[in-house]
Amino acid sequence: MKYQFHNIQLSPEEKAVWNASIIEMLSDNTAPGMGAEEIYNLFTGKGGLHGLSRQDYPNYYEYATAKKEVEQGQFFTPHNLCDAIVRAIKPKQEFTIADLTCGIGNFFNFMPNESNLYGNEIDPDALSVCKHLYPLANLEEGDLLYYRSAVAFDIVIGNPPFNLATDNGNSQWVYLQKAHEVLKYGGLLCIIVPASFLADEFQDKRKISWLNDKFHFVLQSLLPADAFDACIETKLLILQKKGIRKVCFSYQPTAFVPFEPDNIYNGFIKPLYEENKANAARLHLLSIQESIGFAELNYQIKKRLWHIKSNPLLRRKFYKKALQKLDEIKTKKRPDDMSLKEWERIKPTPEKVLHWMSKLLKEQNLPPARKITAIVKNNYGIANKSYHKSLQSQSWYKSVHDLLLNGGRFAPYKKLYDKKEKALTIQNSAFTQLSRKPNIDAFLNRFRLTPKWQKQLLFPNVNATIIKLNQMQKQDLGLILQKHYSILAWEQGGGKSVAGMTWLRYWEKHYRYCFILAPALAINTTWTERLSIYGFDFCQPESASDLYTIKQGQIILVTYDRLISLQRFIKRFIKHAAYKIALLVDESDELTNASSQRSIAALNCFRKAKLKLLTTGTTTRNNINELYTQLELLYNNSSAFRCWAERIYKADEKGSIRECLNENCGYPFPAYNGAALFKASFCPQRVTVFGIRQDTQDIYNTPILKEIIDKTIVTRKFEEITGEKKYSIHTHAVRQSIAEKELYRLLMHDFLKVCYDYYTTTGNARKEAAMRLLRQIKALIKATSVPHLMPNYTGAGYPEKYNKIKQMVQGWSQELVTIGTVLKSTARDYHQYLKEQFKERQLFYIDGERNVTKRKAILEQFRLSENGLLVCTQQSLKSSVNIPYCNRCIIESLQWNIPKISQFYFRFIRFDSVRHSEVHFVNYENTIEINLLALLMAKEKLNDFIKTTNEKSSKAIYEQFGIDLNILDMLISKSYDDEGKLVLRWGKQQLC
Repeated sequence: MKYQFHNIQLSPEEKAVWNASIIEMLSDNTAPGMGAEEIYNLFTGKGGLHGLSRQDYPNYYEYATAKKEVEQGQFFTPHNLCDAIVRAIKPKQEFTIADLTCGIGNFFNFMPNESNLYGNEIDPDALSVCKHLYPLANLEEGDLLYYRSAVAFDIVIGNPPFNLATDNGNSQWVYLQKAHEVLKYGGLLCIIVPASFLADEFQDKRKISWLNDKFHFVLQSLLPADAFDACIETKLLILQKKGIRKVCFSYQPTAFVPFEPDNIYNGFIKPLYEENKANAARLHLLSIQESIGFAELNYQIKKRLWHIKSNPLLRRKFYKKALQKLDEIKTKKRPDDMSLKEWERIKPTPEKVLHWMSKLLKEQNLPPARKITAIVKNNYGIANKSYHKSLQSQSWYKSVHDLLLNGGRFAPYKKLYDKKEKALTIQNSAFTQLSRKPNIDAFLNRFRLTPKWQKQLLFPNVNATIIKLNQMQKQDLGLILQKHYSILAWEQGGGKSVAGMTWLRYWEKHYRYCFILAPALAINTTWTERLSIYGFDFCQPESASDLYTIKQGQIILVTYDRLISLQRFIKRFIKHAAYKIALLVDESDELTNASSQRSIAALNCFRKAKLKLLTTGTTTRNNINELYTQLELLYNNSSAFRCWAERIYKADEKGSIRECLNENCGYPFPAYNGAALFKASFCPQRVTVFGIRQDTQDIYNTPILKEIIDKTIVTRKFEEITGEKKYSIHTHAVRQSIAEKELYRLLMHDFLKVCYDYYTTTGNARKEAAMRLLRQIKALIKATSVPHLMPNYTGAGYPEKYNKIKQMVQGWSQELVTIGTVLKSTARDYHQYLKEQFKERQLFYIDGERNVTKRKAILEQFRLSENGLLVCTQQSLKSSVNIPYCNRCIIESLQWNIPKISQFYFRFIRFDSVRHSEVHFVNYENTIEINLLALLMAKEKLNDFIKTTNEKSSKAIYEQFGIDLNILDMLISKSYDDEGKLVLRWGKQQLC
């Protein structure tokens, strides 16, 4: 200990006077002598001298913010606490120790070797005191964010300002990151932080993950409540930078040890010192390996500097400039008015200087530039390129978009741009404006798909026939084949796979390769079967090496999951093919999420394909914004996909819409943030399960959206393609039994009491609060499906919905019937229930755990049974399976949008269906199922707009699905109770 602490008690006014006197003495060197020990005891800094009153502020947050501005987070660590912490770690004489926010150096007073101390402080007054007290220490003035050290430290110790906001996070988090940067391998970080720092595993998950990746957790200990004068609980956190330890402990937010210095040293710190000493050579080797990279960088810089100096011309022009750039790496500082983000971008670094030198040397022997300009073509447009610096002002660049939008033809590229303009005109024309092409009509009239019988032996259960197009299919394909990019949205069962094979035949001489991208179920059933039976040459690569065996002209089948794993190799393959490929996407509605892996992979690989056709039963599922990814894949953010909306709209947290001008009006939707612009242009709102009544997802800039749809999408409903209405939809309302109502009442009003009967506690209060509503919704949905399988159900026997479905099945005693559920547990229970009730009828069961071959075998048995009952999950039969022989389908529970449900029930309604099919929705009255049903109708209204570009009334949508508009009186909504807690309430109906 260098100075004794006398524990002098001073009032705030006396502290301020002494602080000013000491700073004046140190700055002028004229004041009468005051001993260093007196300065050590009397200088207290800005902490606690803010002079603000809590009563003058409406809340503690504003008070704390104002206090931080005055104090700048400065609150020196009490001397007795510094003494205790240093005794807990007992640093060795030879250790290099740093405090990156050292203040007046309170920790330094208790360190064994002053010359091995390093400090950094942003406050010049505190730093001047520190320099006076510890003249042998290595001290710097500067911001923690920019601190750099040529020395690696054995220990970093400190008490950083609490919760000051920086560009890199709060102040204590920045201290943690900087400490890791300057510590030796195996070095210790000993830091005082608020007790709330990294205390929440749910909220701080990413930071804790980073900490565990970089540090070995040693301990944390709550500090005495009177350690600081501030009203904040604090803790001591000790971490070790990872080095050679084989087992490192992860950070435990709730694990604390008592703050007893001797026990901390003997139990935790001393073993670490001994381990580091025993492995000193290995730790030193790690440091050497890390420094090799810097040494190699320095060598390369010196080498290029020598080459510049040895060349007379370069030495005269650039040698001094090179030395200046090297000097700026150490001396240049961030301007006060420049943000940290901007400074990180432009600050001089060794890598930037090395790049500049390398470029200089590389260009030293180039021939002198010609004093000319020339019009040249590149991948994106036309440029007037200058070949001399003096002519740079004459350079310009015009993109394809600029040329097509504003005109301009530059020989010898006029013919090329005339061709592009013609193609763009066709692409931008609405399908209704296109005239028929005789050559395309002739192709469609003679088009036939004839089975290759030797191939058909592989699929004996498939009914292979000669395929011809009907008049409606010819009409739509006659328009589709005129464009290079389009979406074919025929409703399920309308023959999209046939249309896809027609498209392949028409364009087969115009591409080198064709990719078919589809879900695994569609690839492994529909496409492998159809392409084999009708004689298409195709392959299905399983690994990157398989791509090298593909023959030109082959059709390449790729599942979405395979695309994600092979995207780097597929992208390279397409580039080698000069992008002369065709892309056929089946079930393109799988790409509705712009941020999903499959959407990103599809755009990454196929955005430059020359020919693209997307096929889907529905282009959107939940909202109009889901259309964007498919449009981006088609148009690649080109001139054919411009945003003409003059005004855009944004919804705030309360749902209010704010209107503003669109700066991108007339330009293509940008590749970066284009989805956000599309949303702001057309559909800024979203509808929720509890917001049906007040939020109906209004559509903005409707004429512009209609123009995009009209030129891109050909939509047909099932009855338009077949020429007749082959199915009907019926909705059945079921009343709950007394026991079901009681369970539902409990879940609605007292969910917290029974929450952990259904879910395991996470032990994290914030996470529990965030998940409560979601858990409650899931429990309410389950209570409308299998309430008798849930805890707290007091009834006897099966629920009323079971009885209703039993009655319906009894009425179809001589017919095949299918019951589709959402939950596997529900499907299994229905299978057992129906097995008990209908012992004379055959029962069949399918879920996602059965492979495709087994599902087909079960369906064949089901077909032959004549009056069998099939229980399945809706997801297990959502595509690529045809069951036209079953004409009774019961939807037991709802998914989150109609397209997902229709993917299931259209398995029973096919182009070649002979009998009329019925789809029956069975729902409970006055339950969350009514909210779901209304949600589906709100979404379907938007889906119908995409299909028809005409706004259909809510009444018409409800009538289409056989639903009474009075269900809106049964909706559940969100509200808040007297204590401000979120609760669920009924609409007009009362639960009784």
